[in-house]
Amino acid sequence: MTDRPTIEEIDTQIKLYFQKALNWSLEFSEVFMEDPFLDAADEAAGLPVLISEYQNQLKSGKFNSLVHSEANELLGPLLPAGEKADLSAIKHACRGISLARMEQYRRLIGDLIGDYSALGQGDPRFAGMVANGYPPLSESEVADQEGETLKLIANRYRSHKEEVGDAKKTIADFDVTMRIAYEVIPANKQIATIDDADIRGVRDLLKRIPPNALKVKGAAGKSFSQLAKENETGPFLADTTQEKRLRFLRAMLNWAEGEGYIDKVPGKKVSVAVTKKKGSTGGPYTKKDLELIFATPIYTGRASLARNGTPGEHVFKDGKFWVPLIGLFSGMRLGEIVQLQRTDLLIDDDVWVFDINRGEDESKKVKTDTSIRQVPVHRTLIDLGLLKMLESTLPGERLFEDLEVGKDGYFSHNFSKWWGRYGRKFGFHGQRRVFHSFRHLFTDALRDLEAPDYVLKSILGHSDKSITANYGHGANLKIRQSYVDKVRYDSPMLNCLIEREAAIDYKGC
Repeated sequence: MTDRPTIEEIDTQIKLYFQKALNWSLEFSEVFMEDPFLDAADEAAGLPVLISEYQNQLKSGKFNSLVHSEANELLGPLLPAGEKADLSAIKHACRGISLARMEQYRRLIGDLIGDYSALGQGDPRFAGMVANGYPPLSESEVADQEGETLKLIANRYRSHKEEVGDAKKTIADFDVTMRIAYEVIPANKQIATIDDADIRGVRDLLKRIPPNALKVKGAAGKSFSQLAKENETGPFLADTTQEKRLRFLRAMLNWAEGEGYIDKVPGKKVSVAVTKKKGSTGGPYTKKDLELIFATPIYTGRASLARNGTPGEHVFKDGKFWVPLIGLFSGMRLGEIVQLQRTDLLIDDDVWVFDINRGEDESKKVKTDTSIRQVPVHRTLIDLGLLKMLESTLPGERLFEDLEVGKDGYFSHNFSKWWGRYGRKFGFHGQRRVFHSFRHLFTDALRDLEAPDYVLKSILGHSDKSITANYGHGANLKIRQSYVDKVRYDSPMLNCLIEREAAIDYKGC
């Protein structure tokens, strides 16, 4: 029988484990937190839960399978080949790993939000230990330090995407994809040696990752592989998101082939089985929804500009006031509305229109080429005072400067999140009731007016694949205006708002 590892030897391994954890935390707080999808406060808020989980395992003496797996890995170098550690060694290692994780997460809270009050005394084994650099490359990564590596080519592709003006969100999505890929394919692997098996490995990891892995509380300090390992029963990343991640990776490899870095793209036939779902964009708002929406403080009066969910005496005609109304009376997409500039509200052929375009510098986002169009401004919006926005903004400014751009580079990001929270608070938000429901409702209203299909498409920016669609410019503005202005909604609260703000025979509601 061989000698058992001593407590001192196990403690040395535990300290090495803790050093690696500290180095990972350093990389997470200094590098990963630059990701626009991550929020330091959110990540820090989830860590006390993880600390509590490890604390409960210490109290009970019962450790989960992940801790046991790490304990066996930690003890491996101390044992002869083929030998297994005894129960006492495993238990000591499990305790050490749990204490190391608790200490790591306490320190990470401090690194993320600048509050180190939760540190306390800590385990004496870890006293004085600090991060000494980012985690080193794995042995397989170190073996391929020279030449055109996956990471080198991925970085060149990223620079190319920045040069051609890709949106920040697109580049952030690519970054997340590569973080996942590097957990399967060594970052310093020669790109020419990547094969189908590597791509299948990425695909298989994607299948096990939980949804919103970077956003859920408690993700800090964990790799995607670890999150996947803990996610045995799901829920799992949506099929369409898995496919999107593979598509980002494949786009980089296609570019690498075009640039001559590789002879052919590996894993061309590797795919995700995507289950198509119907009605993913939701349905129209109902009459009840409209009553709830226009009975909220945004439209009846709020306490202050900031306290938009608290009833009060003030009606502020800011972005939060106008954007839903424009969606309701134009059918425009949220992204199209919030990026409108002063110069996009103009008069053409005696018709006031929203001019949806990419901008001279291509800075604005449109879904497709057919999304570029002019949508007549409903006369109700004019009666409510929308044109006065031209007096309060300067050329080159957005109409709704109060709606800030999101971390992903899209102006719709923050508003979409706020609208979801606002809807949940006042009862008009649900699985099929989202901002896009205004577009569905407006479309139904036009159909109820028996608007011809070519008029619908020219107003909504839908593609038309018929042969005749390639001729002319679609329905003229006067025709579009005639249908838009006929749209009405059976909503007493909305009509009350219109009468009050437009001073049309207002007798109170």
